[in-house]
Amino acid sequence: MAKIKLTYFDLEAKAEKVRLALVLNGVDFEDVRLTESEWQDLKPKTKFGQIPLMELEDGSVYAQSYALLNMAAKMGAAKLIPQDPVDQLRVDEALHLADDIFRSFEPALFIALEPEKYGRPKDFPDTDEGKATIKAMREKWVAEELPKLMKMVTALLEANGADGFLATKKVPSIADCHMVSLLRTFQHGGYFKGFPQSNLDDFDTVTAYMGRFLSIPEISAWYSKRS
Repeated sequence: MAKIKLTYFDLEAKAEKVRLALVLNGVDFEDVRLTESEWQDLKPKTKFGQIPLMELEDGSVYAQSYALLNMAAKMGAAKLIPQDPVDQLRVDEALHLADDIFRSFEPALFIALEPEKYGRPKDFPDTDEGKATIKAMREKWVAEELPKLMKMVTALLEANGADGFLATKKVPSIADCHMVSLLRTFQHGGYFKGFPQSNLDDFDTVTAYMGRFLSIPEISAWYSKRS
C-alpha cells in the first residue's frame, strides 16, 4: 500500500503541525521537501497554487494546512481531536490563538519575504535600509507584543495544571501540534532570521510546556531524526 505523502519545503512552517499530528498518530508517511525550483515546476499543477499538499493512498491530493491537520488527526488512535463538543471548543480556541500570534508577527516576517506587498521594492531586504527596518520591526515585536501573547498562552496552560497541555489536561491535541511548531520558530530562527534562541526564556510556563510536548517519545524521535 502506498504511503501518505506530505509535500512542503524543507522548513517547519505551515507543514510542521501536520507532520507532528501524523507522527503522534503513528502514521508512516513520505515527508517530501521541495527545493524552490522544484516548487516552481509543481506550482502550476496544484489546485490552489500552494503547499503543503497531502496525497492519500488512493492518489487523491488535498491542500490547505488546517484541512490536512484535521485529516492527520483522524488517521490513528491518538485522539488529537476530543469527542466532547466543549473540549473541541477549547482546542479550536487554542488553535486560533496560535493563528493570532502568527498574524501579529506577520508584517515583520513578510516585509522580508514579500516586500512589494508593503510598498517596498523587491530588493528592499538586501539594502542597508531594509536590513535595519526588518531588524527594528522584529525587535520591537519581541519586546512589546511577544510578552502579551505569551501571557495568554500561559493562562491557557495554567488552567490545565502543571502537567497539562494547551487545551487538554492529559493528552496533546492538534492545538499543541500547531502551537509548539510555531513557538519553535521563535526559538531557533528558521525563516525568522535574526531571532535569538533566548526569545522565550522569560516565559517559564511556556518553555516547560514545550519541553513536555517535545519529550513525548514519538515527537522526540521525530526531531532526533531531523537533527
